[in-house]
Amino acid sequence: MDAVAGFLQERMATAYLEQTWAVALVGSMNLFIADHAKLMLTCFRKWVLQAALFMASCCALLIVLSRHCIYLYYDGCLKTLLADSAFASACPSGSVYWLSGQLALYSGVSFYSLIVVCLYLFAARVIVVTEYPADTYR
Repeated sequence: MDAVAGFLQERMATAYLEQTWAVALVGSMNLFIADHAKLMLTCFRKWVLQAALFMASCCALLIVLSRHCIYLYYDGCLKTLLADSAFASACPSGSVYWLSGQLALYSGVSFYSLIVVCLYLFAARVIVVTEYPADTYR
């Protein structure tokens, strides 16, 4: 049972790390494009950059949501596995504890989603207001 519990905890930690890396990679890409908007506009049209930002941000949101569902799946498996153990009585039950548990479960997803959406909106706005360089023929 300890080996299975360890495996489930490892899978849960992996799902969390994948969420973190997705947000970090897409966020850094969005900020790079925003910081180098003039340079990017010498190579790409605005709609291409907008589409790339949008697709990458949507993929990051999907990764965050899918990894959260995977985390919840393994969490449910772990709770089922440990239901008859002494650890089961360590988690109190009741409506207040249920609410705080739900807030704890979804606060990370909400926070990561907010980061991805805000960085997308920032980078997209920078691309919109940035003028094409003068020596570029469009």
